[in-house]
Amino acid sequence: MVLRIDNNCCSAEVNPITGTRLHITPCGFIEFDPGASATLSFKANHPNGFASFNFSVKPGTRPEITEASAYGLVSTLSVDTKNPAPPAYAYTKPTITSSYSESFGVGELLDNCTRAAFSEALHVWTKTTDGYGRLWHLDAFDHDAFALSPTP
Repeated sequence: MVLRIDNNCCSAEVNPITGTRLHITPCGFIEFDPGASATLSFKANHPNGFASFNFSVKPGTRPEITEASAYGLVSTLSVDTKNPAPPAYAYTKPTITSSYSESFGVGELLDNCTRAAFSEALHVWTKTTDGYGRLWHLDAFDHDAFALSPTP
């Protein structure tokens, strides 16, 4: 009988938004010029890859943006977003321990809004059990928020 014991904690980190033609104001708004793009990134990790994650992007009180949200295993280098319809997006990372990232046009994130506030939430769940239940205290969570507004 092979017994594997792994009580390592998961880690979760939502990185600040970056991109082209974006200007971060002193008040925390991100102003954008026409044709701007935004790169969303996050780090979901477990030292031995025994975890899964869910990354959700929501504008205001509206439902999550499936084109920018994803779920998968932390051990994979590329994870498709929750909306498989073209244009299909995938969060990728260069190495197992690095951050996933993907770029979107600001207009795609705003949809029909001219400006919006967004929340990003990342949950990382361990697959470890004690024989009776999942060891949820090894899970990790992080969140971030940003607001997009056109440059005046």
